[in-house]
Amino acid sequence: MATKAKVSKAPKAKTPATTGRVVEMLEVKTMLLHPLLDVMPMRPEVAIMLEAEGRTEEAAEMREAWDAFCANVDQHGVIDPVSYVQGPKGPEIIKGRHRWRASQKMGVQFIPAIKEPEDRAREIILGEAGHRLNHVSKEASAYMAVLFYPHLAAVTRGGDRSKPQQTAEIAVCPPEAKLLTRAEAADMVGCSLRLIEEACATYKDLAEKPAMRKKMEPLIVTGQIGLGAARAGAAGGASTEGKPRKPSNFASVSRTLRSLGSQVRNFEDWDAEDRKAAVETLTAMVDQWPLEWVEAIKAAIAAAEDGMAGKGGAE
Repeated sequence: MATKAKVSKAPKAKTPATTGRVVEMLEVKTMLLHPLLDVMPMRPEVAIMLEAEGRTEEAAEMREAWDAFCANVDQHGVIDPVSYVQGPKGPEIIKGRHRWRASQKMGVQFIPAIKEPEDRAREIILGEAGHRLNHVSKEASAYMAVLFYPHLAAVTRGGDRSKPQQTAEIAVCPPEAKLLTRAEAADMVGCSLRLIEEACATYKDLAEKPAMRKKMEPLIVTGQIGLGAARAGAAGGASTEGKPRKPSNFASVSRTLRSLGSQVRNFEDWDAEDRKAAVETLTAMVDQWPLEWVEAIKAAIAAAEDGMAGKGGAE
């Protein structure tokens, strides 16, 4: 293991020429995660979530990427500083949580860090999260905006968004946070105002069902489910509370099937290696499917082929 990464005492602080800001070397074990980041699972937790949904290949890829990231930190240390604000119990990380988590895992003692003003914590966390989540889902970015600025959900569509009303279920943003309008929130995370409105509605629905909210929010902010599915889940959870859970049915897989259909439309344009990998993956999956499901797929293919043959004859 690299001795450069695992120093026994903190190196002296330095000032980068590019920013003019002081970079401190903080002890990893004294640092904490900012409470606003609690709702956002890190890569190891996302891998567990994917595996629980049966997406074992994606889970394996994420674990492999995480292990490689940790190995890099172990070999080279943390190069880019993390950002933090001073919390009541110590430095609270607001940017660079995976670098910090990997340092913990690999036994790195000190990492470079830049202190930020406490009143900028929300802005920095949301800006970083919005940038990353937009690659996964703009709906996830929109929901994060409402999570960080809950006053957005405490007003009606036509109300004065600068003066939200406190409700039993929705906490108004703390005093140190800037009160954004919904349009400003949309600009901040790079999504449409419509998505912010939908995120507000989803937040309000889940606020009335704490158990469902605890289950749904990690799935929303990691892009595992959309806002519409979350609201439907909240409504379904309320209507079936206390009743035996029904087995999964078509409704539970319809979105996945439609998404798959849109993603493979250009299958003929894939390169040979990707096409081969897709066939191998499908073959392995078919071996695990119930016979009735396989027969249903065969019937659907036969019907589609008959339809195409009929069109060809008509021409």
